[in-house]
Amino acid sequence: IPEDLLESLQIHLVPVRVHFGSRSYLDKVSLSPAEFYRELETNPEHPKTSQPPPGDFRRLYEFLVSHYDAVISIALSARVSGTYNAAVTAAQRVAGGKVHVLDSGNVSLGQGLLAIHAAERAQAGDDATQVEAAVARARQRIKTYALLARVDYAVRGGRIPSIVKTFATWLRFSPVLHTTPDGRVVLCGVIWGRSRLRERFARYIARRTDPRESHRL
Repeated sequence: IPEDLLESLQIHLVPVRVHFGSRSYLDKVSLSPAEFYRELETNPEHPKTSQPPPGDFRRLYEFLVSHYDAVISIALSARVSGTYNAAVTAAQRVAGGKVHVLDSGNVSLGQGLLAIHAAERAQAGDDATQVEAAVARARQRIKTYALLARVDYAVRGGRIPSIVKTFATWLRFSPVLHTTPDGRVVLCGVIWGRSRLRERFARYIARRTDPRESHRL
């Protein structure tokens, strides 16, 4: 989510920890996206991430409930990260029951879209119950796809078996991932060849999108 949108919609983040070898950073706090990609290209140590501890969530929740009537917290899919459980644990320790933790069932852009939608509904005047219902409806309609032009990092991080890299190099294809309705991230197809990948990826998605659902959430 762009910084200006985070500010205008009053979206707050609990950063994950990013580790390059023995050096640790807080995402977007002590390590910017540009710095992360520079490290990714030049650092021989493959990056690892760790979920925020419940204490990080609790500190932010307690600050927010002192300023707002309710807090809607939208977490990474519980099927791919323990972040959701950490957020739930923290919310249970905040007095008043004002923190509502929702499983986005998504990662990356899908999670971001749900956070934006929730913030827009709140600014439009919806209460916490109405925002939760709006997020639940939107979650069923969001489909997240990712094209891996390179599979090196996914293999090194353990997300994709090494045999996939062998076949991708030999057969010259790029894997496509997507999130399932139950929140998993799985391989859903491939794009053959290496030319015009973005254009062909866009067509791949268009063929799987119902034009009747192209309006706003």
